[in-house]
Amino acid sequence: MLFGTLDGVIAPAMGRIYKDLMPNCHLVFVYDAAHAISTDRPEAVHRGRGRFLERREAFVISRAETVIHP
Repeated sequence: MLFGTLDGVIAPAMGRIYKDLMPNCHLVFVYDAAHAISTDRPEAVHRGRGRFLERREAFVISRAETVIHP
């Protein structure tokens, strides 16, 4: 689950609530992105998707919260 750190529609803090409700999800905060993360930071979204597609089953993200920073 991606949340932009500048999201004015859904507060980034809601990401923690969603994560608690969905224990198998991963929470990633994308630095300097608002609600339209793929428009605000397309390179960050593309990079994350690319890593997932390259690694498939080996794609592992820490369950700890992370921040994508330029």
